Amino acid sequence: MSNSNFKIIFSCAFFLFLFNQNKSLAKSHETKTDYQQVHDAVEDYVLGIYNVEPHRIERSVDTLLHKIGYYANNGEVFSHIPMTYQVLYDLSGKWNAKGDKVKDDSPKKIEIYDVNDKTASAKLTAEWGIDFMHLSKTDGQWKIMNIIWQSDPKKEYNHLEDVVAFQTELNNTYSDIKTSILSDKARKKFVSGGGHPFYELDEKYRIEAKLTVYENPEQIGFKTSTARIAEYNIYGKAEFELDGKRFQLLIYQSPTETEGYEDYLFLPFTDLTSGEESYGAGRYMDLRIPEDKTKIVLDFNKTYQPYCAYTKGYSCPIPPSENFIDHKIEAGIKHLELGH
Repeated sequence: MSNSNFKIIFSCAFFLFLFNQNKSLAKSHETKTDYQQVHDAVEDYVLGIYNVEPHRIERSVDTLLHKIGYYANNGEVFSHIPMTYQVLYDLSGKWNAKGDKVKDDSPKKIEIYDVNDKTASAKLTAEWGIDFMHLSKTDGQWKIMNIIWQSDPKKEYNHLEDVVAFQTELNNTYSDIKTSILSDKARKKFVSGGGHPFYELDEKYRIEAKLTVYENPEQIGFKTSTARIAEYNIYGKAEFELDGKRFQLLIYQSPTETEGYEDYLFLPFTDLTSGEESYGAGRYMDLRIPEDKTKIVLDFNKTYQPYCAYTKGYSCPIPPSENFIDHKIEAGIKHLELGH
């Protein structure tokens, strides 16, 4: 082989080597960029909720989002709770609006498992628990498509904390000028009086009741404080024992599925404190459909009263006679007269 031919071959080989090296570097750079974009999308998601910045959700989550989860509350686990993009977007604008959900040490741990050219997977550990995510790259942008999540499995249920958080949120709702239904005068009176009066927390009023779910729920019309009739389905019956007496209460569900509230239940009742220490037209308890549909926790420490107890102009369901408890339920909210 001549010297000149050798030089030509060597030059071509060296050029090909440099080309492949540059191609590898470019690919490495692209992978790193995709990795960072995936990380940024997950970070936008958590900061959007933490910092009350819905625009971050809009930027990082696909509108076709499918999200389900397992949520522990009141000592029970509720499964397959659905959430659409719109519900998540709305939630990000109010979940931490009062700044009481996120602490300085709230977790924000992002782990990227896999990044391909069109798909990626990640894990987020946040204040509410753990999110496993699938992301996709469309039109050059990474967005979250699927999320399956659960509450923190290491966090033990604390009844006192749960009840205090419920009562605090209830007081905040009526104290805050943005969310309160009270007139300005009544709201100031409410705030100066220290908020709602409550019975002392009593563990005996947190009851695990036997639940019978009706296969073909009957729809009934509730009488209300106005001429309106409120339609509800009878979801089932809760049976329990308290102070040696046996009771049963009917549990209701709205026949209209409202996005984000598909698993919500409603328990209105009156008892021997009604019209004395508690509101005369009864009290309410919100429940969720439990994973184990043979039992349900009734926590009377977490009861509240209807809007009609505070002011005029509302149409409030009146508890049916079937939900009268022939016993004093000395738990939860007491009546506070603010004047209509």
